Amino acid sequence: MNRVTRGAAFVAAALTLLTPPAIAAQPGPSSWQPPPVDMAALASLPPESAAGTPDDNTYQLGQTGCITSGVGNVPLVDRPPAQDMMAIDQAQQFSRGANVTVAEIDTGVNPHPFLATNGRLQNGGDYILTDGNALQDCDGHGTIVAGIIGADTRGKGLAFTGVAPDAKILAIKHTSTLYTAQDANNRPAGDLQTLAEAIRYAADQPAVKVITMSVDDCTTKEGAQLLLTSPSARQLQAAIHYAVDVKDKVVVAAAGNLQASSQNTDQNGQNASACQNVPQNDNPNPNDVNQVQVPPVYANDVVSVASVDPTTGAPSQFTVWGPWVTIAAPGQGITSVDPGKGGTGLSNVTLDQGKQVEMQGTSFAAPYVAGVVALVRSRFPNLNARQVMYRIEATAQHPSGPNGRNNQVGYGIINPVAALTAVIPGQNGVPVAKNTQIRAVLPMEAVKDWAPVRVAMIGTAAGLVLLLGTLFVVRSRRRRRGV
Repeated sequence: MNRVTRGAAFVAAALTLLTPPAIAAQPGPSSWQPPPVDMAALASLPPESAAGTPDDNTYQLGQTGCITSGVGNVPLVDRPPAQDMMAIDQAQQFSRGANVTVAEIDTGVNPHPFLATNGRLQNGGDYILTDGNALQDCDGHGTIVAGIIGADTRGKGLAFTGVAPDAKILAIKHTSTLYTAQDANNRPAGDLQTLAEAIRYAADQPAVKVITMSVDDCTTKEGAQLLLTSPSARQLQAAIHYAVDVKDKVVVAAAGNLQASSQNTDQNGQNASACQNVPQNDNPNPNDVNQVQVPPVYANDVVSVASVDPTTGAPSQFTVWGPWVTIAAPGQGITSVDPGKGGTGLSNVTLDQGKQVEMQGTSFAAPYVAGVVALVRSRFPNLNARQVMYRIEATAQHPSGPNGRNNQVGYGIINPVAALTAVIPGQNGVPVAKNTQIRAVLPMEAVKDWAPVRVAMIGTAAGLVLLLGTLFVVRSRRRRRGV
């Protein structure tokens, strides 16, 4: 290698050392992250009437007809496992939900005797039929949900009771598996825009303190941003934020169910075709999800409820995991009021394609949480929506994981008694703990007493001097004698 070649190589090596390493491209937002709330989208919603207004003409599918009671007055005296898990009887010693109205956005609610007593069941409008009534539930789903929230079974000799039997229920019919929009796509009745309208209507009712919905729109991660940035999703996001931060309502939603077929696990009327056979969100990276559920994805404003088995506490196999999950409640082994028209007793099964199946799904876990929120808002009327949400999270039975949460059950299984009795700094006159300046007072350095050491050293030195002096004298005398 000549001098020129060696010089060129030296310069190239120097430039390589001086050149900074390439900076890797920063990853974009996770597919599940919704855009910032745009409150201007709320203004684009059409004006609401008190009875709700369908956005499309709908018609009933086939000749199915509405659900009717096939069992009559079945007592079902056994205590449901969900009621034991949540210690509902103990919680009701502190609150029964008086002076609170829960707005339930679902398939409507049939006026079952355990719900309609004392005028507690109210009609909030129908977004399916122009001449409809939310106190007519063709599907039965909304009636089951209402029973979990507030069935009053006092004096009936039954172990089952609704979580908040003194609360009122404002029924709002928004969805149905038996009706479809009359358009080229045969969309199911009810969509994100009508859901936004229903939420805004419920938020504007002064008596309403809780809004619950068991209606999810599922999309894959590839289509998530397309859905989340759509006009109807922006309207829904704005309506939920409006309900929480402007109108002081706690918004509860089911976390959603895995869809193994075109049938929904809990027959909740959601359009699940986009997520049929889509895998669970169990990727090692919790932000890398396979499917996204709306409205649970709006995690800053929504209490998203997962399902657990009330006999074991384990997450239900059908519950959708996700970073947006807030809390968990029983969603299996469900007992509620008989949902069929004319029913006067209880039920723990429902019909799916003519077969009796167990009632299960995150749709039935959500009303347990909504009922507990009603208990808390009744007992602590001065707490705002955000404080109630924090109380629910802080008092849950936390799972293992960072910050006491995970993507399966959020902050854990809801604990009604703790939510009603816990002392939380910053709430109910309890002062927030302040930082206390603690001075570090260290013990004084031990001062060693060197006096004994000095005496010993002096004594030793004196002894050595005497010894050396004696040896010197003896040696001198020997020399004089000529020894």
